[in-house]
Amino acid sequence: MKNIPLAADEPDTCRKIREKVPPISASPGSNEHFASQDKATMECIKSGGDIIKNHHRTKDFPSKLYCKPYAESGMANTRAGSGSK
Repeated sequence: MKNIPLAADEPDTCRKIREKVPPISASPGSNEHFASQDKATMECIKSGGDIIKNHHRTKDFPSKLYCKPYAESGMANTRAGSGSK
């Protein structure tokens, strides 16, 4: 969607997706909408993010899919504790 303000603390993953896949004004369900959604999904995965399906859409979270950016600190803790005991 167009005209969504950028957050000052926006993660790098989100910034990279916005640079490669600019927002569009196409209505949901159109071919242009699905093509943009596919590109954004691929960029999210390439950047190390996870795709989260939104099963309970609300006014605040209207999209079907969201990109959860890679969290370095969380992954570092997971890797540190992943050794066998």
